[in-house]
Amino acid sequence: MSEVHGFLIIRLPDSFLKKVDIDDGCLNSSIVAAIVELAGISEPIDEKLLLRDLDLICEGIEKRADLLLVYPFDEHFMDLAKLLTEHGEGVEIYGAIGHEAGVSGYYLLDADGNRSVTILDIESEEDVDPEETFAGFLENIPEQIKQTFDDILP
Repeated sequence: MSEVHGFLIIRLPDSFLKKVDIDDGCLNSSIVAAIVELAGISEPIDEKLLLRDLDLICEGIEKRADLLLVYPFDEHFMDLAKLLTEHGEGVEIYGAIGHEAGVSGYYLLDADGNRSVTILDIESEEDVDPEETFAGFLENIPEQIKQTFDDILP
């Protein structure tokens, strides 16, 4: 398994978050399946995105208000973030995940339904400024989210 780093913030109903066990160091397959279902995704969009049977390993998980903060370790978090961002409804996603192979993903699905997935391959793309891309991503995160996570979001 390849490693990733970064963060993934998911706004979920409080009633759902109360069921999420943050003490086991992963999002187990039942939680992943429930998040995907909660986002209105009932069928696999792509064979690669059959995430329902995966336990996704984290470096950490926190709950803050109605937000779940995940520090991903498992590379499949990039697939989950992309799936939720591109096809999800009724959830919000804010994430920046870097892969050990030099690929970075920025994921945003806000409360108004605006969605964006930006994947950068720093090693093969010319004229890519990762700092500029990250700054542009941060501009689109709502102030309330930035204030809640001021310890990780500049």
